[in-house]
Amino acid sequence: MLVARLAVALPLLAAALSMILWGPAWLWESITFIAALLAAYEWAKLGDLPRNSAFAYTGLAGVFMLIGQYMLDTRLEAGDVFFGVICFFWAFIAPLFILTNYRMPRMIYCAVGMMIIFSTWYAATSLFLNFLYVLLAIMAVVWTADSAAYIVGKRWGKTKMSPQVSPGKTWEGFFGGMSASLALAYFFGNSLFFAPSTVWLLMATASVVLLAVLGDLFESSLKRHSGVKDSGFLLGSHGGILDRFDALLPTLPFGMLIASWLS
Repeated sequence: MLVARLAVALPLLAAALSMILWGPAWLWESITFIAALLAAYEWAKLGDLPRNSAFAYTGLAGVFMLIGQYMLDTRLEAGDVFFGVICFFWAFIAPLFILTNYRMPRMIYCAVGMMIIFSTWYAATSLFLNFLYVLLAIMAVVWTADSAAYIVGKRWGKTKMSPQVSPGKTWEGFFGGMSASLALAYFFGNSLFFAPSTVWLLMATASVVLLAVLGDLFESSLKRHSGVKDSGFLLGSHGGILDRFDALLPTLPFGMLIASWLS
């Protein structure tokens, strides 16, 4: 299982880093836009929308993203408010959905999906253009936490974190992922990331890990409602786009919010 995961994860990581470090902005924006459309289609299918309705939803999501990008690009002060609202959703509303196993009405579900997918895509493109170091830092923290949690959970995991939502997640894996990410920030933060202080950096890192777990659990709860194991099959053993990048749904908007505060 680990070998299969690495066979998919390592090429994806190499491709993403190559685009971020050496690729032009238009390529990053185009690739992430396509990924966002695929995520929108998976979101629609998880909401049990018929095939034609799922395609229509994907098209509407694309139009919404382009219009939203134009509006936020021309009204920069609205960006902080927008990302603040998105972060509020992830910090306070999403946990309630997870804990109560609440199934959103279809209209609300579709609207929430568009906002989540747009905010993630817009944050990814904005961070690339304006705060590249924050984008790299979030990706490093998220993937370090995910890898460490998987390894520790497989080896020592016994206490289930949320058996009804995600039976594979354990508290041992969570603390293993958190510890690895904090260690990364503490020992390499000064050379890799920018932050006013080590304490601030560790707090931001812990927040990113917590949000990443929320993103994972939130997507898992959607799959539970839909009765499927994976959001799709595009990435083989990793499932779909949402399965692979669910941790980035809350963390990239959070990164954009704190980056704007620091600038």
